Amino acid sequence: MREFEGIVEASKAVEAGQEAAEPAAAQEPAQGS
Repeated sequence: MREFEGIVEASKAVEAGQEAAEPAAAQEPAQGS
């Protein structure tokens, strides 16, 4: 069961990372870097 919980936490972290990365990726072109 611990492995399953770890997978769930990992998938949540991936989803959160994607949500956080989308705005950052949208701002990069605006910065002109």
